[in-house]
Amino acid sequence: MPTSNPTGYKKMKKPLKLKNIVLSFDEDSGEIVQLTDTRTSSTVEWAYPQNPLGVLVYQTFVPADYETFFSEYFYTSTSYGPLDFGKPGLKDVTKYKVSAKLQALYTNTNLSSFLVCLTFDPTLVQDYGAPTEAWIQTDYDEESTSLMMTLYIVNKTSTRRPESLSLVFQPPLSDMTVNKLGTVISVMDVVQNGSQHLGYFCINNIYTY
Repeated sequence: MPTSNPTGYKKMKKPLKLKNIVLSFDEDSGEIVQLTDTRTSSTVEWAYPQNPLGVLVYQTFVPADYETFFSEYFYTSTSYGPLDFGKPGLKDVTKYKVSAKLQALYTNTNLSSFLVCLTFDPTLVQDYGAPTEAWIQTDYDEESTSLMMTLYIVNKTSTRRPESLSLVFQPPLSDMTVNKLGTVISVMDVVQNGSQHLGYFCINNIYTY
């Protein structure tokens, strides 16, 4: 688990030109806003400011969110639905959907590992369930030209209020393929009535279109 002033790392700010890629982190939220593959003359952009990678987002939910969920999930009105899938008695909550704020950005001496230190507004920590601190470690492997992200959550507040904490990726691709149970398929290939919101794929196996 990383800590303040991590051993073997130093603070960094500017974009980094590494072997095969150019990498840049947002100065406010720590997300990746530039990831350029430079292995060929026609470079490939995996991230832009409007298509970031690794955005840590905390969200709270209010009764209206449950009504929307019920209308999308259930084909017919049911009596058990709100009891089984809802939050009866939910009140005195405010809807939030916010990105974490960057506190510090570090890199190791050979520019192969990067640490992003993030925090949330104290209100979300004290009154809801946001963590006091979060770290994202991004390791770069030159041989395979690949990035591996590890998310660490520190002192997450316990709460009964509905919430979510997401690490969001929005690559600028119209389509991409992933490994699902040993088969490479398009993320757009969803069967009728299949989940449009959540899916599973194997780590270390994400491919371009």
